[in-house]
Amino acid sequence: MQKSYYFQHDYNGASDAKILFLRQQLGMEGYGIYWFILEQLAQSGGFLPLKIIRVLAMQSQTQETKVNAVISSYDLFQIIDNEFFSVRLNEHLNIRKHLSEKGKQGALKRWANSPPISEPISIPNAKERKESKEIKESKVN
Repeated sequence: MQKSYYFQHDYNGASDAKILFLRQQLGMEGYGIYWFILEQLAQSGGFLPLKIIRVLAMQSQTQETKVNAVISSYDLFQIIDNEFFSVRLNEHLNIRKHLSEKGKQGALKRWANSPPISEPISIPNAKERKESKEIKESKVN
């Protein structure tokens, strides 16, 4: 199963002035394109090349001109060196990365100072557990 991540979404985001202009010109389709692009940016680490616009249009089943407009016409994304990104999304990704690193450091520090309380109470290998269960069941039958 793939891990699921999230990023903050303001419940009044649809009322933001930039989003209102987007919705006025492209409707809710444009709003959906915007959120699809944000999701793709989040999955890619925050940056995507401009040459992927055609692929994003195909994936979101819309026209390339609409995806290009959402990226370049509403001041929702920054474009530098043939890549685009969302400043706000990247701030969130950096905070999440920072918190994750701090959590890992804290766990290492916590477990480095204390040995395990006892040995594991079960066989750690799932295959061995299954074989053990099958042996027990065959003895019962």
